[in-house]
Amino acid sequence: MSIRFRILGGAGRDNALLVQIDSGQAFERLLFDCGEGCLAELSVSDILSVDHLFFSHLHMDHVGGFDAFFRLNYNRDTKLNRIWGPPETARIIQHRFQGFLWNLYGGMTATWLVSDVHPGKICTRRFELREAFTVAHDEGARSYEHSILEGRGFRTDAVTMDHRTPTLAYVVREKTRRNIDPSRLSSLGLRPGPWMRQLKDASNEAATLTIGEATYSMDELLAPANPPHRLRTVSLQDGTSRVLREAHFTQAAWDPEHKIALVGLESNELEMMLPPETLGDLRLIDASTGVETVVVDEVAPEALWSPELSLFLVETETGVLAIEPMTGEFIDLAVPKGAVGMPIPSSGSDLAWVGDGLLVGTPTSSLDNPPRQVQSQPTSAAIWAPDGSRLFYYTQGALVVAAERDFSPVLVAEGMDEPLNWCWVMP
Repeated sequence: MSIRFRILGGAGRDNALLVQIDSGQAFERLLFDCGEGCLAELSVSDILSVDHLFFSHLHMDHVGGFDAFFRLNYNRDTKLNRIWGPPETARIIQHRFQGFLWNLYGGMTATWLVSDVHPGKICTRRFELREAFTVAHDEGARSYEHSILEGRGFRTDAVTMDHRTPTLAYVVREKTRRNIDPSRLSSLGLRPGPWMRQLKDASNEAATLTIGEATYSMDELLAPANPPHRLRTVSLQDGTSRVLREAHFTQAAWDPEHKIALVGLESNELEMMLPPETLGDLRLIDASTGVETVVVDEVAPEALWSPELSLFLVETETGVLAIEPMTGEFIDLAVPKGAVGMPIPSSGSDLAWVGDGLLVGTPTSSLDNPPRQVQSQPTSAAIWAPDGSRLFYYTQGALVVAAERDFSPVLVAEGMDEPLNWCWVMP
């Protein structure tokens, strides 16, 4: 399953977005908005193969390129022509349909369905080319909660926003996958078989499934598709535990002094209609009060608490943040060129960076005051002595120690394999 997004247009111009979805069973194309000139970036075959056209709203810069789309597809009868948009879309698009002289339409058979998406309700009108688009046939209305369209492996959700006119925000996401719990099959007297495909393909609203002559509830047959994690604290004195939060976490780190957790939440935990790839959420949770503070919308592959700095260090897709636990204020650290991963903090507030070389700086290092290079050879691991006076590091098969004052290297051992992990043990 893959979902690819292609932005059409550019800054200061009209815009559109082409979404290509490969479910492994079908290849579907969705076009969001249709600004003037945007389709020039697509081939004719791409335009002819668009399955659904979605308008966020009908301002000129979002609909100005519709004539080019319509010119190629007006008589497309190999697939249904589908348009979605906010209230009044059908009325406005019918005017666009009728903005041409139709006198050779008698044998043409194309059908267009245009849906006005209201909050909680979708009203659809049908237009026929053989009628020169003169009649808006009422195809009825249906209710919806989030999803307005379901494809072979995806669904499209919509939410109404305010842009001085009702405006739709869309999100395209992979359909929820059903997982069958094998341990429950034997307890129900069931054996794997073709019915399992029927179970996986059942709609989200289905509450029961009939297998042979017996009817089972979905709760009996299905395991949770993506159960949430539990963030809990455990008392080392009496062993009691308390759940702070249930969510889908990407990372978690703990400040034991202030009893504050820093967590990364997956985007599907956010109350926002955005693609899952685009957004993550870093937030602080006070274990004493339960108060949550959102720090920044970032995806966090790694997070840790630094007792040396009394700060959280968080690696994001754009760099490394140093976050103050009580306020949530943060510094975007100056990551040296060639550095890999998180910095290694010392008790003296220095930061060591490994990668193409070994560099040492501070949380306040900047482009004007960059970290200092102390080793030009590739370095893959480093650790400070507890008092911050020495820095041990691994480079090209050798273990080296450097004094803090001038970081002159002293060979400790050579012919070593790269350490997978190490720690300082006090005598």
